[in-house]
Amino acid sequence: MKILKQWWNQIIKRPVHVPVWAFIGTLLFSAIGFADALYLTIVHYKNELPPCTLQGCEKVLTSQYAEILGVPVALIGAIYYGAILVMAVLYMEEKYFMKKADDPSWYMTLALSASHIGFFATIWFVSIQYFVIDAWCQYCLISALCCVALWIIGRVYFLKNNKNTELV
Repeated sequence: MKILKQWWNQIIKRPVHVPVWAFIGTLLFSAIGFADALYLTIVHYKNELPPCTLQGCEKVLTSQYAEILGVPVALIGAIYYGAILVMAVLYMEEKYFMKKADDPSWYMTLALSASHIGFFATIWFVSIQYFVIDAWCQYCLISALCCVALWIIGRVYFLKNNKNTELV
């Protein structure tokens, strides 16, 4: 427990500079990703298929890879994007509205550390679409774009603030 507390205080709670572009980018891409994943989750539970211009959404969204242990991948994505969005909003609230004495940058550190999870999930799901399903879903590609953008923002954020800030 002592090691966890030390890790929390030295890495997470350590004040770092959060550039405005990193905050706005995180807010924007997590909101787009959340809306996209939430829409697909709603469509999934209504047993409908969304309109698709790429002619592959049906094949991708009804494949065995569209669920993990019975849970729609879109729901997992909505939770992922929602968590990042909430952390960005909490950062904004504490930094700009509440003006607390404590530095709220740890919200962004945590949010952008989570971008690694999304990035690796994106590599997996894009590979599945290309190599296994042989079809493309425009909604999945929007999500992939958001994940990659969040990951790039996170990489630049950590490189500018010290590599030791990173959680993963």
